[in-house]
Amino acid sequence: MRQNKGKTKRVPTIFDIINLREKDILNTIRKFSKNPNRCPYCGSTKVVKFGKLRTDDIKIQRYYCKECHRTFNELSGTPLEGVHSIKNALLVAYFKLELKCSDYAISKALDIPYPTVRYLSNKINNNTKFFKSLLVLIRSATSL
Repeated sequence: MRQNKGKTKRVPTIFDIINLREKDILNTIRKFSKNPNRCPYCGSTKVVKFGKLRTDDIKIQRYYCKECHRTFNELSGTPLEGVHSIKNALLVAYFKLELKCSDYAISKALDIPYPTVRYLSNKINNNTKFFKSLLVLIRSATSL
């Protein structure tokens, strides 16, 4: 448990993250993400749904902007943009932020290629607040 100005915030354990499905993680992210009905490129609200990206057990909504004519998905504009496995990103964030492991140790422990861990680690280092908040949200979602 972590103490923060009188409030107790519990971060998830490694087992909480491993037992989660990508679908559950995505639903938790949806709860605290910014308005997906705004284009991350031009800021327009003139967007329409434009199909879904389907991978394994998750479906990510795609959008089309009528102003700049670009497509984006609900993870665009977040630190998880371009990440192939949300679960792996969370596991790396847990090892990096909570256990303070090196990228090499994370790669060996999770059996994820080192370049992938390095890529995710850079995203985590540049968006530490986002990932810490996400870990706390995952913990609250798993303790229900």
